Amino acid sequence: LFAPHQPSLRSAFIRTVANDAREASVFLAAGAYPVRHNLLIQIEQPYIAIIGEPDIESGFGDTHVRARLRLYGRDGRALQMLGGLRIGSGSTIYYPYSSQSYDMELGIGYVDSLGAVTVWGLASGVAVKREPEGLPEVSRHQNFARSNAGVAVALGSRLVARLGASALLFRSGSPRDIYFGQVEYR
Repeated sequence: LFAPHQPSLRSAFIRTVANDAREASVFLAAGAYPVRHNLLIQIEQPYIAIIGEPDIESGFGDTHVRARLRLYGRDGRALQMLGGLRIGSGSTIYYPYSSQSYDMELGIGYVDSLGAVTVWGLASGVAVKREPEGLPEVSRHQNFARSNAGVAVALGSRLVARLGASALLFRSGSPRDIYFGQVEYR
């Protein structure tokens, strides 16, 4: 269990669109641990490099532990139940990658692989343990619903490129869209 089955390094460019557009580069070190043939646990540690925000420092994000239980899978397709716990260990605040809070997530996802191309979609709910006071509405983290969709293309045996989008709807009713491009090396 101590040696990850699928170690990876990822780099992503993130553009958050809300009342205040923000940009950042997120670097993730991750390891996946297959517990059973249909259960996978993944641990991620992000580093966030903030672009053009002098009042927000770059730094490590919150450690994220995810679990994925395959409910149905056949011929490159899978219906999965997803769960996660984000541990508020980050040194900076750049939500949703670093909130210095405890966030719990539960959702369902679908993946379909067509040769070197994989498409996915998911819907989930996220409960936040605590909300820091004094942050503006557009950057304060709070309970929210999330939907993600994207495509991944294998560029050889070790390199994967991804494009995707997330739509977040916060308890206060304020929406936020996140667009990302990502390159992963396994």
